[in-house]
Amino acid sequence: MINSTCIKESRRFDMKINPIQTQHVNPYKKHLTKIDGIDGRKNSHTEKVEISPQAKEMHNSSRIQTERQEMINRLKSNFENGSMNPDAKKTAADLLKHFRNL
Repeated sequence: MINSTCIKESRRFDMKINPIQTQHVNPYKKHLTKIDGIDGRKNSHTEKVEISPQAKEMHNSSRIQTERQEMINRLKSNFENGSMNPDAKKTAADLLKHFRNL
């Protein structure tokens, strides 16, 4: 006779797992539907960006500074090469005119 305390009964539990319907789940489409609205129509809302006058001025001033720097570099190189011969009388006259108007 077999000792019943030595033998443990093994119980087997079978559990059936039904597959989830994953073929109908598309997170990208679901996200777009959420954005577009429940009925699937696209929103008529359009985004609009307005730039303030101060921002436009800042943008233009940076462009002007770049242009000035390029002109200064060009004048420096012309002066160093000797290809620039300024008219001293005209320069003096323009300086006097400028300082008299201040």
